[in-house]
Amino acid sequence: GVALTNSSGAYGVAIAEYVMAGVLELMRCLPAYIGQQRRHEWRRLGFTRSIMGSRVTVIGLGDLGGNVAMRMKAFGAHVTGVRRSAGPPPDCVDELVPAGRVDAALEGADVVVLCLPNTPDTRHMLTAQRIARLKDGAVVVNVGRGSAIDQPALLSALQSGRLLGAVLDVVEKEPLPADDPLW
Repeated sequence: GVALTNSSGAYGVAIAEYVMAGVLELMRCLPAYIGQQRRHEWRRLGFTRSIMGSRVTVIGLGDLGGNVAMRMKAFGAHVTGVRRSAGPPPDCVDELVPAGRVDAALEGADVVVLCLPNTPDTRHMLTAQRIARLKDGAVVVNVGRGSAIDQPALLSALQSGRLLGAVLDVVEKEPLPADDPLW
């Protein structure tokens, strides 16, 4: 007599828009420009980047990942999708890679978006070694589960300037403690 339900399909659009906003914010240096605006100053901050022509790897092509991939592709990115199941590639990706070849999919990526559940296979999927495969100045996004990223490795890459930034809807320990350096 117990009804079981899930919310599959309820968050794809909202999360995809969040991902797009976060990536654009970082690639277009919006926090720095907004800070300048608040201080009533103007200084050219140099090079900003575009999603158009970027290499985006989306790991996990369910509702969240499929919606992200579709929007990234609409912005002109080359989208590589990674999923565990075989089959024809969905229209939202330019290239489909099986989960066993995730390292190749990360090579030279400008943006990597993790849309993964918490399983033994996905725990710390993004390690220091895999972060090193990304293009210098890449953006890491996690909208699946916090366990997908080795957080000390991510923090090290952020602090060294290896990564432009990270958009983290989830972290390993939530809520993120106020003194955590990821803030």
